[in-house]
Amino acid sequence: MKYIFYILFFLMLTFPGQLLFIKVPLLIYVIMTNLITKTGQYRYTRGVLLVFFSIEAYGLYGLLVGVINSTPQPMYYFSLFNIWPIVYLFLIQYLDEEVKFIKFFKMLFWTHTFIVCYNLLFISSQILMFPFPDIYSNGSNFNFYLEEGTSRLNFENLNTLTFTLPILFFTYIGKFKIGISRILQLIIFILSAVLAIMSGRRSLMLTFLMLPIISLFIPSMVSKEVGKNIKKILIYIFIVLII
Repeated sequence: MKYIFYILFFLMLTFPGQLLFIKVPLLIYVIMTNLITKTGQYRYTRGVLLVFFSIEAYGLYGLLVGVINSTPQPMYYFSLFNIWPIVYLFLIQYLDEEVKFIKFFKMLFWTHTFIVCYNLLFISSQILMFPFPDIYSNGSNFNFYLEEGTSRLNFENLNTLTFTLPILFFTYIGKFKIGISRILQLIIFILSAVLAIMSGRRSLMLTFLMLPIISLFIPSMVSKEVGKNIKKILIYIFIVLII
């Protein structure tokens, strides 16, 4: 069960919308196993329930507005806001021990690392013209293009980085022990910044810009020394932008 859980999440994060013939059976197995082994043992904090019901309410509100206004495909986001939150509510029950939680963080780190390294290698292969497998091939020849000083990578796995990056960033600056070298974490974070620029994905670049600012509002996770350094960097950036 434990290996299947982590394999499932690795596949879900690395291959969004792909390999459904593998992920669906694994997902059913994990949910059914949780239902059988944890019958009557489901416990959720108020914060988790608040987030869950907020997402559900938002999804139902959007669906209702779409139906009233006769919007084309009003059910388009129904699975995203109303089905997947329920699925994840069952899945997170597996993380009921600190050891499992740390292993989950490791899985997130290595998944993030795989996506970053693979994407950078793919970009390099396109620029330097050496053969490299395209595991996300959708029949398009425009997964990456470089034109007039701008570049664009169209892999869906970049959406995953938008969510894993904040987790890994706060894990690093908060000095949480997850069994992975801090030097390696820093290297992957720098490579992630390079990928954000090369991919041309604005949401990913915005995430990088916002993380240091957000960290200043969470003093419990940032030491005074780190906070001062972040403020200095932000001031320098602000000056450069003005100039």
